[in-house]
Amino acid sequence: MKTKIKECPVCGSEAIVISKGQKRFPFNLDGKIHNIVVKGLTWEECSDCHESFFDDNATRLIEAARFHEMALLTPAELKHIREELNLSQASMAHLLGVGEKSYLRWETGLSVQNKAMDHLIRLVVEKFKAKNEEDAKYGENLSERFVYLDSPEDSREQESDFLGRTPEYCCPVAMLCNSGGR
Repeated sequence: MKTKIKECPVCGSEAIVISKGQKRFPFNLDGKIHNIVVKGLTWEECSDCHESFFDDNATRLIEAARFHEMALLTPAELKHIREELNLSQASMAHLLGVGEKSYLRWETGLSVQNKAMDHLIRLVVEKFKAKNEEDAKYGENLSERFVYLDSPEDSREQESDFLGRTPEYCCPVAMLCNSGGR
């Protein structure tokens, strides 16, 4: 198998080899260094300086392992959830109480949502699932306390009303839990 890289961009060496197997990646989470091991990777490596180069497929595997380790929804999962709820990116951002650009960055993988926002997204999804499953339970039946969005269809009708609320009167979490805003 031929390498795609002809010359190492770090040291200039032409000693590029293809490596296969598993590789360890450190990353910072909550101020602590964690290590993930990703198996089944193929990458190019400089034999002289040992710099590694990953193609798109390897990068996707590494990112998926990182999101799994952090217990966060992946960008693809965020997009799937939003589409399943029949919401635009702007509507999802407003629902979550974040800027449109922030949400766009999460969904495209340019940045990562924090754990609290990840929980809120999962809670919104749980609300929709519980509505469709008569006997579904979530914690202390929190899903029953949601009143703002009863279904994706209702969300379209209520979207203009929701988006028209000013920030001083609008708290997406309060609206979801019926503790304010309505």
